[in-house]
Amino acid sequence: MMRGMTSRPRLVLVLSAAVAVLAGSSASAAPKAPAPTAVQEVITIQRTATTGLAALALIGKVQASKVPGFFATVDRSASNTRLRSIVDFNSVSGITRYGHGEATPLCDAPVVCAVDLSTDTLTFSITETSDADNKGDRWSGLTRYLAIRGTKIDLQVAAIGFTVKRHTAASFARVTRDDADADGVGVSNAGVEVFRAAQLPGKERGSFALLQLPCDVEGVGVATFAATGDLAPNVVNCQPSGRKVGVGVGYVSTSQQDGDHPGLYSRTSSRATQWQVSGAVAGISGTATRLFVLSY
Repeated sequence: MMRGMTSRPRLVLVLSAAVAVLAGSSASAAPKAPAPTAVQEVITIQRTATTGLAALALIGKVQASKVPGFFATVDRSASNTRLRSIVDFNSVSGITRYGHGEATPLCDAPVVCAVDLSTDTLTFSITETSDADNKGDRWSGLTRYLAIRGTKIDLQVAAIGFTVKRHTAASFARVTRDDADADGVGVSNAGVEVFRAAQLPGKERGSFALLQLPCDVEGVGVATFAATGDLAPNVVNCQPSGRKVGVGVGYVSTSQQDGDHPGLYSRTSSRATQWQVSGAVAGISGTATRLFVLSY
């Protein structure tokens, strides 16, 4: 009886010592590194010289360590807003571009882009000259927007007669294939997807919206691309450039993308707008962004 009573306290002591050792080892274990924080910026470029020559040289670098990297350029004039380039990049899914074939540059001229997936870094440069005394100069009334997402953004600028501003309260948003109402199976940067819906707001001063249906490789289906106040929303299918079936009317203007790229369609609004896409599209896609909205 005494032996049984003494063995039990010994067992308790052994267990207590083991718990103390485990607690000490867990407390001394190195804490996990925090997940990288993504940052977004919109960079605006305008020619502010009213007479004479103006020149711009801009070099930038976007690092996207363990987060999806994103780079887009949009040109806005008094009469039109046009997408110039969109690139999604990271070391897991590779590089995807919009409206470009494999043999063409990653970004549209005069923007020059390159991606190093070993460091998850995109570099870009812009070299421009402008003559304010030439009435036909394309920089008259033009604003170029660079929408950038990564973990670190560096920019070097040399400008005469141009103004370059960095807006860290980023005024763009996007819905990726992972965020949309969609189902899919993918390998690397391509996959089979069934898309149903996506939506994003545009701010009160107006916005540019780009839709990319998941059929840039191959696909079928139709989606309705609508904005607040539409009486007849656009109906976009998987033909090259989206080939509109209906035309939006009212205060929202429409703009069909140039080029021969299936399911790609853009629109602009001059006021606060809720952009909505709904339908049923099934296809093979290498692109990652379904809806991109840049607010002015």
